[in-house]
Amino acid sequence: MAAEPEWDPLDSVRSEILPRMTALVQMSKTMDAPDRVEFFGGITEMLEQASHTEHLMEPFMILSTSAFRGFELTPPEAMVLDEVLEIASQMSEVLARGDGSVH
Repeated sequence: MAAEPEWDPLDSVRSEILPRMTALVQMSKTMDAPDRVEFFGGITEMLEQASHTEHLMEPFMILSTSAFRGFELTPPEAMVLDEVLEIASQMSEVLARGDGSVH
């Protein structure tokens, strides 16, 4: 039986989180919400620049503060943000375990 390929958190960020973050930035621009554009854009930039798993900790921590920012999100924005937070939470849990396995 062939071994499953090892999970790469950076690849997961690029395929699962960055497209959603880009969508959040675009939706925020459409809603003329510069505070959200700055917040989500900054996190997006940090994730795009991440070259090591350790570089994910800070943007994930900042992202987790989104509920306390007082943003008035549209339902589509809230849905995308919830997806991002769920994925980031799952990734953080796996990274904290340190075993590199995803279940």
